Amino acid sequence: MVTFDLDDLYRQRDEAAELVDRLNGAIGVAERMLGIAPGDGAARPPSAATAAKRRPTHRAMLLTVLGEAGGPLGVRSMIDAVKVRFDETIPRTSVSPLLRKLAAKDEVAHDRDSGSWTLGRVDRASVEKEVRGEVVRFRGPKTAKREVA
Repeated sequence: MVTFDLDDLYRQRDEAAELVDRLNGAIGVAERMLGIAPGDGAARPPSAATAAKRRPTHRAMLLTVLGEAGGPLGVRSMIDAVKVRFDETIPRTSVSPLLRKLAAKDEVAHDRDSGSWTLGRVDRASVEKEVRGEVVRFRGPKTAKREVA
């Protein structure tokens, strides 16, 4: 006896459609960069579902909540603020290494005594554009594969 989970099949179909949209977009960008006229499989704009699911990077979300906080925040407070602001949960195991990288670039500053973080030297305008979806960052094949899974 064979059984099918219809919801699972719908989810797989939607994921496949998203992947096709992303591939068509990447092909279109490459064709424009190379000056090649689009072929029969010309790039189409992403579907409404794909556009709705586009989200800013963890970096942009963390920098946004730090900027909006108006004061220092601890890691747990940042994770909670991202959840409220973006309806996205960033695992703590991702936040701490990212904050260290941002600190190395002076985008955030860490107060070791209180364990809190503050916004450093960062171009807020570019972060705001990314949050609004105006800046689309290239995601490599490994990231794209993880997002599909």
